[in-house]
Amino acid sequence: MEADRADIRRTEYYRRAFDAYLRYGTRIDLSSKAANRTGRYVWRTREDDKVRPSHAANNGRVFSWSDPPPTGHPGEAPGCRCRAVAHYGATEFANHTIVGSLESGRPRWENLDFVRHFYFDGGRTVTLREIGHLREVVEHYAYRLGAFRRLSNEIAEFARESGEGAILDDFGQPYEFGQVEHAHGRSVVSGFYRGRRTDRGTMMATACTIEFVFSDVFTDPANLRERLFGGSELNRVSPGIARLTDLGGRAYKITGSWTVRFEANIYRESRRSAYK
Repeated sequence: MEADRADIRRTEYYRRAFDAYLRYGTRIDLSSKAANRTGRYVWRTREDDKVRPSHAANNGRVFSWSDPPPTGHPGEAPGCRCRAVAHYGATEFANHTIVGSLESGRPRWENLDFVRHFYFDGGRTVTLREIGHLREVVEHYAYRLGAFRRLSNEIAEFARESGEGAILDDFGQPYEFGQVEHAHGRSVVSGFYRGRRTDRGTMMATACTIEFVFSDVFTDPANLRERLFGGSELNRVSPGIARLTDLGGRAYKITGSWTVRFEANIYRESRRSAYK
C-alpha cells in the first residue's frame, strides 16, 4: 500500500491535487480511482444560479484529464460542486463555443453614459461592443438566464422531429438584463440556428451555427414611455407622444450580435435523454 502511494505521489494528478491543497485546503484523494483518471470526461454542473459563470460555460463540454481547462477539473476549485462524467461513445454531451472575441477595448458605459447619449447624441444607434457590455450581456444571457441549456434542449427536440439531415429554425423572446446595467432593463434576444443531424446508432450527432441578435431601446431616463404606454419600441407611440416622453432628448437603439458553434451527441429517443 505504501509503495502504491509513493507511485501516486510521482504522478501529474498528485502535483495538481497538492497544488489545490496548498492554495485552497482541498483534501488530496489518494485512492487509485482518483489517481488513475485517464481519457476524457463530460463536465456537468448543478445547473442552478449558484454555479459560477466560468464553470457554467464548461457545462456539457468534453475535456481531457491530461489537459485541464483554465478553470481546472470539476471539483478542484474551492466550493465547486461540478462533476465529471466519463466520456464514451454513448455519453451525451452538448456544448456551445462562442466564435470570436467578445471584448470591446472601450470604456464600459455606466447608467449616466446612457443618459448623456440620450440628450446629446441625436438618437444614434450604439452597439454592445461599442459600450463595453457585449461580454457581460452574452454571459448573463447564456449562463445566468440559462439560455444555452434551454437551446440545447430546443435544438435536440427539433433535430428529433426533423430527422437525419439539415436543420434550420429561429427563436426569440424578451429577457431581463437589468443586472448587467439598470439602463438595459427588458431586451429581446432573437436569432436562428442551422446545421445538420447525423445518426450514429442510438445517438444523433448535431452540429449547428447559432446567430444571436440583441435588441433594446433607451427611451427616456424616467422610463415614462414604458410605464405609460406599455413598451419601449420606437414605433409603439405616435411622434407627439414620443416628443413628450423624450423629455428633450432622443430615444436610441442598442444592438448587438454574436455567433456560437453548437456541437452535441444526444440520444435519439427523448425518454433516454437529458436533453428534451
